[in-house]
Amino acid sequence: MTRTEEGEAPGFGRERCLALLASVPIGRVVYTDQALPAVTPVAFLLEGDRVTIRTSCALAAAVHGTVVAFQADEIDPVTSAGWWVTVIGQAGPVMGRRHPPGAYTQIAARQVSGGRLVAAAESEDRAS
Repeated sequence: MTRTEEGEAPGFGRERCLALLASVPIGRVVYTDQALPAVTPVAFLLEGDRVTIRTSCALAAAVHGTVVAFQADEIDPVTSAGWWVTVIGQAGPVMGRRHPPGAYTQIAARQVSGGRLVAAAESEDRAS
């Protein structure tokens, strides 16, 4: 059993969250598809405070111009300890020569939050 570490409340600061986000290659974009919640795992790059993801035509059509969430984490499968970061912002097409038109979407990081999950044993040790 794990819990979010209360000592970090309200969570990691923006810079720490962005640094953690940059340390992993896969995250999940959370959006609305036909009035239902949808979550899609994606490879991504962090470019400044923008999350850049490669998108299919269907995903691009669903997210462009909308507010979405993007979440990534790193959690140890044995101890269940780790961290998570969530970015909320508007999604839109990437403009510029570095990426082919229509193939990539950027999420502007308007809100960034994150925290640490601690293993139950570590959690109990802190309580004593």
